[in-house]
Amino acid sequence: MENNKNTVERSLFYTSGVYHENLKTGKDYKDIPRTISIWITNYNVFENGPYHERARLRRDYEYILLTNTFELHYIQLTKFKEKCKRISNKLEEWLTFIINENLEEIKMSNNKYVKKAEEELEYLTGDAETKRLAYLREKAIRDEMAAMKDKKLWIVVCEGDEKAYPAMSAAMDLWESLGSKVARGEEMWNPKASAAEMQANVNAMLAKDANIRMNVYAGGSHMYTWSLAYNIVGIRDWLFSQSN
Repeated sequence: MENNKNTVERSLFYTSGVYHENLKTGKDYKDIPRTISIWITNYNVFENGPYHERARLRRDYEYILLTNTFELHYIQLTKFKEKCKRISNKLEEWLTFIINENLEEIKMSNNKYVKKAEEELEYLTGDAETKRLAYLREKAIRDEMAAMKDKKLWIVVCEGDEKAYPAMSAAMDLWESLGSKVARGEEMWNPKASAAEMQANVNAMLAKDANIRMNVYAGGSHMYTWSLAYNIVGIRDWLFSQSN
């Protein structure tokens, strides 16, 4: 969008209008649904701060949140291009796709996030057969994952595994949306941790009420994961204690 030096004022004006219209006649004020507006700009709205800023209403007293029903997001592409050196989440996947004007470069990229964005664009702009095949593939993946949602799983990956780490993170999100009880490690595991430290890590995960668990080793790679995972005594004991 064009920089008219009034983005904050414009965003407040339009978001307030949506917030107002969301309250149907006869409904109580407490029934107003949550209103979230997203503003993507090719310039910096704010001189300082991250490329993605969230703004909400807060009280002056101790900065307490007043309500979570009114929220604005400002995504500044100029800052994103300057600060983002590595894609790490869904938002950055799409922003990378938005700012990259060379579609051939995207198709040749080894980054699965960018490729996924390209596939979704092809789906949105493709013919009926392309859309049908994309739908069937997505459905097959989701059905396969759904069949595993009640299984007892423990996923161990390395942060540096550019395929497994994002794929397993996405799988955890999907299982959680399907109703699985999932648990993620609060911190990345140290690949040089002692046996006692690793057992403490395992015990902390076992204490969580979950049927699917996931832990991430700091650094490493795909092949590095196996040399670590196979030597976690606590997880091995847990695995062999399972039954149908």
